[in-house]
Amino acid sequence: MNKALNGTLTASDAAQLKALLSSDAGRDAFSPEQRQDLQRFVEGTAPTRDARELHSDLRLLKGANEVAGRFAADLVLAHGALLEHASLLRGDKATRLFEFAVPYAQTLLQLAQSDAELRKAAQALLAEANKAGFAELQQEPGNKTGLEALAMLLKAGSPEEAARLAQGLRFDAPVWPKDAVRQTDKHAAGDGQLQTVQPKPGEPAVMRPLPQVMMEPVPIQKKADSEKSRRDDGTSKRLGPMMLWNVLHGLRDDGEGERDSAAQREALTQLAVAAGLILVFLAVVVGVLVAM
Repeated sequence: MNKALNGTLTASDAAQLKALLSSDAGRDAFSPEQRQDLQRFVEGTAPTRDARELHSDLRLLKGANEVAGRFAADLVLAHGALLEHASLLRGDKATRLFEFAVPYAQTLLQLAQSDAELRKAAQALLAEANKAGFAELQQEPGNKTGLEALAMLLKAGSPEEAARLAQGLRFDAPVWPKDAVRQTDKHAAGDGQLQTVQPKPGEPAVMRPLPQVMMEPVPIQKKADSEKSRRDDGTSKRLGPMMLWNVLHGLRDDGEGERDSAAQREALTQLAVAAGLILVFLAVVVGVLVAM
């Protein structure tokens, strides 16, 4: 079944589990207390429970050869409450997964009638545990995997000894995704906050501001002012529309001050043309006289 990320069942899975609890199979497989807890889980109000309390009624098993199959089936049903609660960290999940298998190891030791039956049932249980990812669990401290630690419990002389060997064991799963950083974590510094510099041994911790990621953008107005100053001081190397207008206006001046008017300049031009024609005519006359 698909589980929601917040540790509760989806609507479809909740309906299926509710139907199972109301069926004859559900009444036979779970005690009244377990059914009540599962009902709360369906409603989304179940707290985190001890992993060793999430199994079905193992007293209904008749032989050691039934333990492995019941372990696999119960793990599917208990997966959400066991591993998907929002408050669980990766190490908590790994430890809870191993703790879930302890009652099954104790039941197997109790039901086995011979060494041969014990070895065969133990191999079947370890095979199911391997499918469930026990080989990915890493004991802390220690170098045993979860699969090796479970095999150690199955070699115990009694269920009580198996419980003693499992007491206090802690696990992690390095290959599983890392724990997500929560927004409420104090060490997750935001903008403008201080970060702690890890000190050397014997030195106090030092707080310093986080570095600025981006520089303050330059306002667009500053660029416009720069362009304006270039136009004003004549360094733009371009003839602006106002300068062109001034030149045209100067050509059409009325002659005030020391400037010539347009009419005066036109008269001077005509006079210069006439003078040039006279000079050309005189040159022609002089050339004819010389030729005679």
